[in-house]
Amino acid sequence: MSHMKKILLNRFCFITLVASVGGLFTIILVMDQVRNGTGMRPWANVGGCGAGGGAVSGAASAMWLGKGIQGSILDFEIRSSHSVVHATGAGMSLLRTHSIPITANLHVSATDIALSMPLMWKQKLEGGNQTAGWGDLGLTATPKLGMNGQISIPVGISLPTGKSDIHDLDHFLLTSDMQNGSGGFGFNLGLDHTFDFEFGMLIAGASYSGNLFYLETTQRKWDEDLGRTKSTSRKLSIARTGLFAYQNDMGVEKFDNVDAHAYLGFTGDPITHSIGFKSSIPLGQDGFEVEITDTRYSKNDFDYDDDNKLLLDLVYGDTLLQETDSTKFDVYDLNDTTYVIREKKINKQWVSLDLSYGMEVHNPDYPLFWAIHLPIEFNTDDGVGFNGFTLEVGLKFRAF
Repeated sequence: MSHMKKILLNRFCFITLVASVGGLFTIILVMDQVRNGTGMRPWANVGGCGAGGGAVSGAASAMWLGKGIQGSILDFEIRSSHSVVHATGAGMSLLRTHSIPITANLHVSATDIALSMPLMWKQKLEGGNQTAGWGDLGLTATPKLGMNGQISIPVGISLPTGKSDIHDLDHFLLTSDMQNGSGGFGFNLGLDHTFDFEFGMLIAGASYSGNLFYLETTQRKWDEDLGRTKSTSRKLSIARTGLFAYQNDMGVEKFDNVDAHAYLGFTGDPITHSIGFKSSIPLGQDGFEVEITDTRYSKNDFDYDDDNKLLLDLVYGDTLLQETDSTKFDVYDLNDTTYVIREKKINKQWVSLDLSYGMEVHNPDYPLFWAIHLPIEFNTDDGVGFNGFTLEVGLKFRAF
C-alpha cells in the first residue's frame, strides 16, 4: 500500500476514534442527567426494541438499541453501511464496501421473524476490481422467553442468493471478501439476555455460525470465452470438511465462527445512545482461498501410485504442482484425457473485536439510527491494530 493510502487510513481511524470518544462523553452527560432525574425515562416505560433485523450476515452491524416502533405487527428496516478495511490475502491493500441490507420484521406473539437481503458494492482500491449485486438471503426467528421476554434465542439460516464465483478480466476467481455471497447454506444459533436498568438496558449474548450445505458441481465443460470450466450439473452436498470447517463449490475453505457481544443502551427523549462490542472468533486459522482457477493439464503428465491414485508432484512448464503445508490443489476430471486443477493457498483467519457507538433519534413512526465501528484485528503476522472503520445509518418504518 502506498504511503499516501497509509496516511489516509490512519486519518480515518483517528477521526473515528475521536468520534467514539465524543460519543462516550455524550453518554457521560446522559448518565449525569439520569442521576439528576432529567431528560430520561426508565427503559421499562418505553420498551426497548433490541436488535434490528438480525438475519445471517457477515457485514458489520451494530445492535439497534432504542424505542423503535412500538406496537407494530410488520415493520421494515433499511440500513446503509460504508466500510474501509484491509482486503483478504492482499497484504495492505484496502477494500471498500457499501452494503444496504433491507429487512422485514414480523412480530408474532413472543417471536420476531426477520427476512433480510443486502444490496452490495465492493471495490479493491489496489487493482481496481469491483463487484456489485444482491447478497445472501437471510431468515431469522427469535423466540423470547422469560416473564418479560428478557431471554432471546435467535435461530437463522441463509440461502446462497449472492454470487460467489465472480472472476476478474483475467479469469482469476476473486477472493471471498470480494464476492457477494458465501456460496453455501448457512446457519446461525444465538442466545441473548436483556438486563433492564433505570437508565436503559444491557444486552449480552453469543452466537455460533457456519455453513452446512453447498451446491457441488458434478459435471463441467470448458468454456473458451470464460477461460475456465462452466457448471453443467449440480447437486446439494454437505459443506463440512472437518469438525469446524466448511467449503463452497469454488474451493474456498473457512471455519465456523463464535461471536460474543454486549451492548449498553442509555434511553433518552428523543435520543438513545449505545455503546458495545462484538468479538469474532474463528474456530481455526488456516483457511484456503483460490489463487489460480481451472487450469487444464494432460492426464499423461502425472504419476500414479500402485492403486492408480494421482500423485500431485509435477513440473509443468515453470509450475511445480506439489501440495505443501501452505498450498492445496483441487483436481477435477474434465474428460478422459484432461484434468482441471485449481490451486489454493492459505488465507489465515484472525480473531477480531468490533467496537461501536450508536445513536437512535426517536420518532414513533420513523426512528433513525447512526453508528460508527472500529474493528480491531488480532493479526499475529502483521501486527495487532485497528483495521479500518465502518459508518452506518438506518431507518425503520411501520407497515401495520
